[in-house]
Amino acid sequence: MNIEQIFANTSNIAVIGLSKNELRDSYQVSAYMRNVGYNIIPINPTIDSVMGEKSHSNLKSIPENILKNIELVNVFRKSEFIQEILNEVIEINKKYQKIHTVWMQLGIFYEEAEKISEENKLNIITNKCIKIEHAKLN
Repeated sequence: MNIEQIFANTSNIAVIGLSKNELRDSYQVSAYMRNVGYNIIPINPTIDSVMGEKSHSNLKSIPENILKNIELVNVFRKSEFIQEILNEVIEINKKYQKIHTVWMQLGIFYEEAEKISEENKLNIITNKCIKIEHAKLN
């Protein structure tokens, strides 16, 4: 799936590391994506809510009626947390087969991305800003 197809096949984005601070990239990027029509599901164990949405401590803590509809996971966490996040996505996909993309923002790299992508039929985007990539297409 190319980037244009990823956007076309996405309605619900879980954002890991979404901050309440409006000056943070995670907030600004998520606000942009929300403003262009995507549903944002915040994941941050240190806050109760952001953008009027309940924040969840991790992917698995999202209620099933929401979790089963997430297509993309946007990550604003350091590279050392990526394996844990990917393990969670893979486990969730065993049940729902809905998440097609894990997107790692600028500055986030993961050496095993290509291998895990192939093994799990998962698009893994590293070191790219979802807002910038979306704006290029529109």
